[in-house]
Amino acid sequence: MMRKGSLILCASLAQGSSHYEKPPCQTDEKQVQVQGLSGDMCSPACTTGSCPTDVVSGVTASPTCALQDTSGNKYCALICSADSDCDSAGGASCQSIQGTGICTYPTSAAPSNSVSVITTLATAHYEKPPCQTDEKQVQVQGLSGDMCSPACTTGSCPTDVVSGVTASPTCALQDTSGNKYCALICSADSDCDSAGGASCQSIQGTGICTYPTSAAPSNSVSVITTLATAHYEKPPCQTDEKQVQVQGLSGDMCSPACTTGSCPTDVVSGVTASPTCALQDTSGNKYCALICSADSDCDSAGGASCQSIQGTGICTYPTAGTMTARILATLASSSHESVLV
Repeated sequence: MMRKGSLILCASLAQGSSHYEKPPCQTDEKQVQVQGLSGDMCSPACTTGSCPTDVVSGVTASPTCALQDTSGNKYCALICSADSDCDSAGGASCQSIQGTGICTYPTSAAPSNSVSVITTLATAHYEKPPCQTDEKQVQVQGLSGDMCSPACTTGSCPTDVVSGVTASPTCALQDTSGNKYCALICSADSDCDSAGGASCQSIQGTGICTYPTSAAPSNSVSVITTLATAHYEKPPCQTDEKQVQVQGLSGDMCSPACTTGSCPTDVVSGVTASPTCALQDTSGNKYCALICSADSDCDSAGGASCQSIQGTGICTYPTAGTMTARILATLASSSHESVLV
């Protein structure tokens, strides 16, 4: 039975222009040229340190907060290792600067919102202390060493990491006040900035990249050992999520909103499915889901499975008792939205 005051949201798979497309650009992007590279591309701002993850079909390059202009404004770019990572069908190629590959298109006519971005790549997050102004120097109780950790107030984390790092930026830590912080989740020292002295230390079964202890500045913070609750978990859900059911699929899942186009990347341990801004209701409100290709991509230990709708796999759990929001994943525009009281 539907609980009094619960909300039904009818939705479809999100449609519309992807980010990082060939110019002309969308209103939330700039047409960017990187000094030292030929060509340009559409770049959204990364004021929170995270980047929209919706890319042109076929693109496998990683959206990263990697560029900045002379005023210090930061922009997202697609980081690549080969032309095939980019929108090669649209003419994009992978060009390298300072050892970093960036997807660019042949130069287009510059509109009024174009911006020139300097060649110096933006300072990466999760670096060896001292830290940037949007980070804290964090020590995890039970582990030696420390690291620079940005806050993850929206559930998502900056993806710009020190060169060579393959550990995953995740909203994984919290202090005693409940404030959450990002950390690099690793499985081996080689995943971390080993050249800078970082190593992968394990706590509660989770590996975290840390550096040898530095002198603590005034903005240091002690983070408790309890790992923060991950998103996309089995219901009941956290306050920044909706308990979602997709029409045409059995089961439900916890889905955070993706108002900025990006999704929280902190997932239940063992999950390899991709957090994606994939669902929307009839009002255009968008929600994140875990996109999968097999049950093993999901929280199978918790009962989740990968179900397919319209060719897209979505991780769902067996239906829970209380529904607080229902999202319908059909592309039809005949859905409705109502509130039960």
